[in-house]
Amino acid sequence: MVEVDAQTCTNVRRVYAYTRRGADVGKRSRRRNRERLGTSPPAGSSGRSLPADQQMARVNITADDWLAFRTEALRQRRSVADYLGELVRRELQG
Repeated sequence: MVEVDAQTCTNVRRVYAYTRRGADVGKRSRRRNRERLGTSPPAGSSGRSLPADQQMARVNITADDWLAFRTEALRQRRSVADYLGELVRRELQG
């Protein structure tokens, strides 16, 4: 819906967003809840946190190679993370 404000002659857009009643949406709500509960975010967290015993890495390969890798992992009914982890372990073992 677009309305015209007669005093300033500018377009005014109304945006309606619907969420569950009491839903915590957004960074500000999460921060407010942490303050209320007396907790703090994990050190070094960037929004997505991994368990302490897991690592994350970027893989520098072509898009076609990555697609082939993902396809092979799916063909074996495995997650890409699990399949890549096995390849790393195999490389380290010799």
